[in-house]
Amino acid sequence: MLRYLFFYFLLIVHYIAYIYGLLIVVDALFSWVDFLYRSVVGKLINRIVNPYIALFRIKPIMKISYSFGIDLSPLIGILLLWVIQNITFRLMVQIL
Repeated sequence: MLRYLFFYFLLIVHYIAYIYGLLIVVDALFSWVDFLYRSVVGKLINRIVNPYIALFRIKPIMKISYSFGIDLSPLIGILLLWVIQNITFRLMVQIL
């Protein structure tokens, strides 16, 4: 019984990480188109995604970002979510 609860907990975490990663991609795409970024949906997505992405906007990463001209913090955030998805998936496979 506890095994199945843990499985479903991991499944929920897996899907939340997937959806959050999609929101990060949508936010990055919206940032290229000004009227989408300033729309109600764009502002909502930005308010959801920005606290997580702000964790990766530290000095060393921002120096690299400025040299390339592209903000790399969404990419780092997506990579971390991808790692979380892989870990949860492997744990789910072991439970079954």
